[in-house]
Amino acid sequence: ACLGWGAYVVWRGFRNPDLRRVWGVRQDHFLPALKHSLLFAIPATLVLVMYGGARGRFPIPLTFWLVLVLYPLWGIAQQFALQALVTKNLRAVTRAPLARALCVAILFSLAHFPNAWLMVLVFPAGLVFTLIFERYPNIWAIGLVHGLLGSLAYYLVLGKDPGAELLGMF
Repeated sequence: ACLGWGAYVVWRGFRNPDLRRVWGVRQDHFLPALKHSLLFAIPATLVLVMYGGARGRFPIPLTFWLVLVLYPLWGIAQQFALQALVTKNLRAVTRAPLARALCVAILFSLAHFPNAWLMVLVFPAGLVFTLIFERYPNIWAIGLVHGLLGSLAYYLVLGKDPGAELLGMF
C-alpha cells in the first residue's frame, strides 16, 4: 500500500510540479520551518529526557541511532499526509489556521489510539507542526523534527526499542 501511494504521489508531483509547492515539498522555507520546529523540539526533548530519566530508561541502546536515521523518513511521510492532504483540504472548510491546526492535532492524536500516552504526547506536536506548516510550508523540516521527537518518544516514554525489533526482522 505504501509503495502504491508513494508511486501515486510521485507521479502526481511530476505531472503537476505546482502541487509540490502546495504540498510543502520544496526548498524554500526550510530554515524558518526548522528554526520554529526546533523552538518546540528543544523543550519537548527536555521533557522527554526528564521523563525517561525518571522512568530509568537510560542508557538508551545503540539501536536508537538506527531509529534516529530511519524514523525521519516516516516523520516526513506522516507530515505529508497531515499537512499536504488534511490541512490543505481543511482550507476549504475554514480560513482560520488555528481551527485547522486543532482539527489536524485531534486527527493525529486519534491516529495513535488506543495508546493514551501517545495520544496525549502527539496532540501538541500535531498542533505546533501544523501552525508552522501554515506559515512556512516545508514538509522536510517538520518531518525531520517529527522523526527526532518520535525516536526519543519510543525509547524514553514508551520504553520500546523499535531498532531491536527492526534488526530482529533480519
